[in-house]
Amino acid sequence: MDVGEVAVGGSGSVTATVTASRDVTITGVGTPTGSAFSASADGLPRTLRAGESYTVRVAFSPAVPGPDTSALTFTTNLVTVRSG
Repeated sequence: MDVGEVAVGGSGSVTATVTASRDVTITGVGTPTGSAFSASADGLPRTLRAGESYTVRVAFSPAVPGPDTSALTFTTNLVTVRSG
C-alpha cells in the first residue's frame, strides 16, 4: 500500500480491499506491533462468498523518517494472508 509521503508526526490513510476467490470468513486484520501502520477492521468476523469484497481503512503515522515495509495481515478460517 502506498500512502505517499507522510511527514514524521503526521498521518495518512488508504483503503485496502480484498476479494474472495472462494467462500471464506475473515476473522482478523492486523499490522505488526510497533509498525507505523494501523488497520480499522469493522464487522468481523465477516463471511464472504466467492467474488465478494471486504475493505479496511489503513492509517500510517510515522514516528521516524523513511519507508515502512510492514505487512497487513488478514486472518481467515482458511489461511493467514499477508499483503505488503
